[in-house]
Amino acid sequence: MIFLPMLGFAVAQLVVSGVLISAVMGFEYKFCVFIVAALAISYVVLGGMWSIVLTNFIQSVSQSFVIIIRMSIIFPAAVIHVGVLKNILNVMSQKKFFY
Repeated sequence: MIFLPMLGFAVAQLVVSGVLISAVMGFEYKFCVFIVAALAISYVVLGGMWSIVLTNFIQSVSQSFVIIIRMSIIFPAAVIHVGVLKNILNVMSQKKFFY
């Protein structure tokens, strides 16, 4: 049941990769699609499922690291820019939270 959507997803990736490589390198489109497909198949056949799992793990760790770094820069800058920090400090100084 899930085979057809996944097949469509794989074909779309091959088409986009072929178009991109064809535009950048100047090769024929069909040749580029064939090369991308051959590289993908050889990667899976030679590395097996372990290579796919390892690649996905490395990508998820690196993307998580990038997201954490970006948020640690963007969130404080946004709070300072909007001026929320001053409002929070004013409210906290006026009210007694600890009795």
